[in-house]
Amino acid sequence: MNTEKIPGRLAVVLLVLLFLYATTYQLPFTAAIDWVQATDVYSYLHISQSAPGLPAERIAYHFSQRWIPHYLVGIVSVLFSVDLGMVYTLAAFFVTFAIAWVSFGVLRRSTPHAGFACLLFLIVSLSAFSYRLIIFVPGLLIDLVCVLGLAITLSGLIDRKIGWILFGMVVATLGKQLSLLLLPGVLLYTLAVFGRAQGKRAALVKCFWIGAVTIGTYALLIATSAHFAYPNSITRTVLFALFPWLVSAQFSVPRLAEHVSRVLVPLLPFIGMLALACWRRITAREMMRRLVVPENAALILMVLGPMAYAFLPGPQVQMGNQSRYVALSMLPMALLTLRCLPDVRLDLSWGDYLWLGVVLCGISYHHRYTAVQATPGIFIAVHLLSLLCLLGWFAWKLQAEGRAPLSAAQEA
Repeated sequence: MNTEKIPGRLAVVLLVLLFLYATTYQLPFTAAIDWVQATDVYSYLHISQSAPGLPAERIAYHFSQRWIPHYLVGIVSVLFSVDLGMVYTLAAFFVTFAIAWVSFGVLRRSTPHAGFACLLFLIVSLSAFSYRLIIFVPGLLIDLVCVLGLAITLSGLIDRKIGWILFGMVVATLGKQLSLLLLPGVLLYTLAVFGRAQGKRAALVKCFWIGAVTIGTYALLIATSAHFAYPNSITRTVLFALFPWLVSAQFSVPRLAEHVSRVLVPLLPFIGMLALACWRRITAREMMRRLVVPENAALILMVLGPMAYAFLPGPQVQMGNQSRYVALSMLPMALLTLRCLPDVRLDLSWGDYLWLGVVLCGISYHHRYTAVQATPGIFIAVHLLSLLCLLGWFAWKLQAEGRAPLSAAQEA
């Protein structure tokens, strides 16, 4: 079967959402918050429950700056007399749908080979770290808002549409301050694509406006939330807490290993694919040449920003949240994989579809957020086994294709 004729975009997105919602563990809105100890949601509820006004009591500084999405949820709840938990649930569904829709388009427009693009989309969308937590706890809606903003930004960069880039960065900033860590990569990508199309001066002007709009949006959020925010507690000491911990009496090698593994695990499918390509398809030198292409270097910066935020505060600050933050990097990492392996086709048989279905179900499994509950040990075993099966299959397909790497002229 030729995967150039994959199911339509809408069908793929709806099937992904149907699978995720059908297999995610279900609890009432407040019970789910307590189940995962997502106590930050209670700060967000102070905002949404105060609509159409703003909170009278103070909340954490960095939570207060995310007030707009929660305020809008509260407004909808008041206007239509709908339970607040239901509005959050519906909002999470529609934002997840929008992310999946835009992400599929970003990957599909980046290659002539639909099969590989669809596989990468499924890895991103079905990952245990992408949407499952927010489907289970929709009060964490702002995580999705930030991811949606990044997806819109990447779509604008690929299509060279400055309006969509600006809009995407505003949406991402309304979701989370992590947009500031994405900004260097976005600016480098802008400089590369618009510099070739319109000249360096025009590209620099666009970079200025992207930076100004992003930072301006962030400053506006600080100003409008100042009266209900506690003083900022996210200091340099917190952001770089890893280094004091490394020389403290609390340091332990197993805990450091767990910290690093939690940072890396959402990206392992893509890292593994790139590594296998160096083994089966191209040389390491050629891979390095592809990675330093300006657009690819920009994508690497977009990946490294959230990774740094998850890693540098150390396990005492971030333990349990690392993969949640790094999940923001999955779409740029998938796009980077696609751009570094432009000649991978992946024509699949029905046997391949069945095999990938089982493997992707394993990658999507989470011991707390899926309907079948288990221990962390079982989760690790299922996830690693599924990852090894996926990468083993990918290595076999690379060998079966038996195609030489594209020349520089062909890539261009």
